[in-house]
Amino acid sequence: MPMIGPRSAKCCERAAVFLFVDEASMEDGLQNWLLDEFSDDEALILLEIGLPDDFPLIPSREMPDVEVLSVLPIPERYIRRTKRVA
Repeated sequence: MPMIGPRSAKCCERAAVFLFVDEASMEDGLQNWLLDEFSDDEALILLEIGLPDDFPLIPSREMPDVEVLSVLPIPERYIRRTKRVA
């Protein structure tokens, strides 16, 4: 469900689900900044999202080549848990 969480509230972002465009972008984000946003005792789970080509996504203003947003809820059938990251 799209919502404004603590990190988004700091950035004045709108309610959305933020998605990396590919695995390489996700790995780069985790290594360079994203893991710093979480405490050591928080579990992070990698989810693979497989959306149909016509699902409406919005390129991120900050990083359009790396991140897209969905302002619509993503149906469960498109989400697959792949592994624990941290």
